[in-house]
Amino acid sequence: MFDFADDFACVASDHYSHFGESISYTPEGGDAATYTADVGELRVEVVENDRGREVRRVREVALLRIDVDDPADGDTFTYDSRTWRVGKIVRRTETETAFEAVLVTSAHRTRDRYRY
Repeated sequence: MFDFADDFACVASDHYSHFGESISYTPEGGDAATYTADVGELRVEVVENDRGREVRRVREVALLRIDVDDPADGDTFTYDSRTWRVGKIVRRTETETAFEAVLVTSAHRTRDRYRY
């Protein structure tokens, strides 16, 4: 009999093995482990807040839930020799979880009305 969850998990795992990229994931207070992730394109966002403007470098990252079931704020990972912080969860399926990742130490603030 056809079991969608099991069959889809095999397809997702095959996708990651062909197109995924290696990251070193560290849960807050835990030890690092190497996994294969689907790493999205780099985006630059400008966020207005009470301290001025914040420029952040972000990307979407997806991990198989068999590897990391519940990515959380405070967890970090290393990709391309840079450390990224786990941000908000973007989507969660039976097989994978995608989240917004923010480059650590990449944010900088500008003063109000300062041109950038």
